[in-house]
Amino acid sequence: MDNLYKACGTLRRTCGSALPMEISRDTLWLDAARIDSDAARFERLYQNRSSIDCCTAAIELYTAPYLINEYYEWSARIEAYYDMRYMELLTLAEKHFSQTGGPAARYYRQPAKAFL
Repeated sequence: MDNLYKACGTLRRTCGSALPMEISRDTLWLDAARIDSDAARFERLYQNRSSIDCCTAAIELYTAPYLINEYYEWSARIEAYYDMRYMELLTLAEKHFSQTGGPAARYYRQPAKAFL
């Protein structure tokens, strides 16, 4: 616990207020509302999937399965969650572009960095 406290203190001094962490003698608290990640951006875009712009932006954001090249039992459920939403977004985009006669949209997964 002492090592964790020291490491967090060093991070806080280095990052200043950019680190959304509250540290006290016996508590370490991370303010998740102040953290941004590709998964959080994907979720916000997914919630607005009725907008084709949000739909395509989310598709482009999701470049690989959750924690690609890393497997943990706990991550399988999360990976399935994002894969299902990704497939739903692909279906919505395909439907939109086939109805509007818009540009041919070809989306695919690029073997890139892990989606976090």
